[in-house]
Amino acid sequence: MKTFYKLLIVCALGVLTLKSSAQSDSLYKKTDTLHAKVDTAIKKPELGQPRKAYFKVGVSYLSNDVYLGRVDTISPTITDTISYTLKCGIYFMGSLDYITTKKVKPLDAINLETGYNYIGDELEFGFSYTKLFFNKTSTEVASAISSIVNTHISYDIGNIFTPAIDASYNIADRGGKNDIVFNPSISHEFSIGNIFGHGDEMRIGLGAAMNAGTQNFFDGYLVRKTAVEFKGSKKFVNQELIKYNQNLKGYQDQLSEFKVLDYELSAPIVYRYGHFIFTFIPTYAFPRNGLTAPENIYQTAIQEGIPKLKSNEFNFSTGIAFRF
Repeated sequence: MKTFYKLLIVCALGVLTLKSSAQSDSLYKKTDTLHAKVDTAIKKPELGQPRKAYFKVGVSYLSNDVYLGRVDTISPTITDTISYTLKCGIYFMGSLDYITTKKVKPLDAINLETGYNYIGDELEFGFSYTKLFFNKTSTEVASAISSIVNTHISYDIGNIFTPAIDASYNIADRGGKNDIVFNPSISHEFSIGNIFGHGDEMRIGLGAAMNAGTQNFFDGYLVRKTAVEFKGSKKFVNQELIKYNQNLKGYQDQLSEFKVLDYELSAPIVYRYGHFIFTFIPTYAFPRNGLTAPENIYQTAIQEGIPKLKSNEFNFSTGIAFRF
């Protein structure tokens, strides 16, 4: 009976992964540019510190683009990734993001990242630098971010639970204000080995996290989105434009305050068979401290087309990678 449930879990994971791989054959796919949820949910998909340098190529699918509880209007997305990791833990990674429904300039972002990860029996830590190149017309929530400096540390306490903290300094594009984001979390992982043969392994995690920080990135998103929508039009002129900018300034002041942004629950699943690594990460986000409700035509225009903050947001990421 236990074997049956093991096979059921693996088959379900395989179906989702194969589905995303098949969809990548069609046009205009992309996925989460920051890989925030994947990196936060599970830090060591390689199942141990590497014994030698290796390459890894993969494709991943994201059901809905949610960043720190903030969601945009972008549909399911696909990202192609290639990375090279040295024996010492230093790595280099590049990825291409495609929007599924965009028929003009579907390549929405190019991401380059380098960093270092140490993975011990109990202690894990690392740091990274990511450079983001977005399409000029991109309306992704994170599109106002130019680069990210990140560090993380976690410690496994008696194989019972693992507290961790992740801190990011987000550098804004086009002269905007930068952000600091903290992500404390706690998780528990267990593994199932030798499911189909000697050496394969599935790791399942349960985790809870909180994101807190400033939201200047959302200010940049508002400005960029407004520029795209108002291009070629004169919706507000003269005194109206002054009032519009005054209301926008009010929102900008709110977004510079340090606040809780969301709470998240996740249950990452990673299965490794030979050189192949399959992942499936469902996440529930509970957003907090969104934009205040519009009180006039100017605030309504600022928030026009922006999805309202819900009581919860669900998304999942799934993917397949080949390590060699």
